[in-house]
Amino acid sequence: MKSSTPFFKVLNAKGMPIDGSGEYWPLPAGGRPGRVMDFSFTAARCRYTDTWSTLPGIRGTWLVNDPRGLYPPGTDRTIWVAEVIHPEDLTLTLEGVVWTTRVRLLRRATARDLSSFGIYHALKQIL
Repeated sequence: MKSSTPFFKVLNAKGMPIDGSGEYWPLPAGGRPGRVMDFSFTAARCRYTDTWSTLPGIRGTWLVNDPRGLYPPGTDRTIWVAEVIHPEDLTLTLEGVVWTTRVRLLRRATARDLSSFGIYHALKQIL
């Protein structure tokens, strides 16, 4: 299943998933994408040690095509553009939600990425 629509991952301000699954996502920095998260072997990056740890029972992660429902006004959540490493492994579990085993975050979603969903970031005025 290939789509021209980008996939998004919604995380809290600390880079943790909002579903409470506990993995820590390597966030993109300096124009470089984050490291690949490989859930096919239930492995995810450990929050404090920068090592990989086993997450029992986790065999993939979800991404969304439309982040509106996961980004309420005034939230501290962040929206990231995600790259699916093996598109042939994508499975659709709910409308607009996909499940995959290998993914990485490319960059934080921009106003341009999110404007079609009616999500706008407040701008700080510079004096």
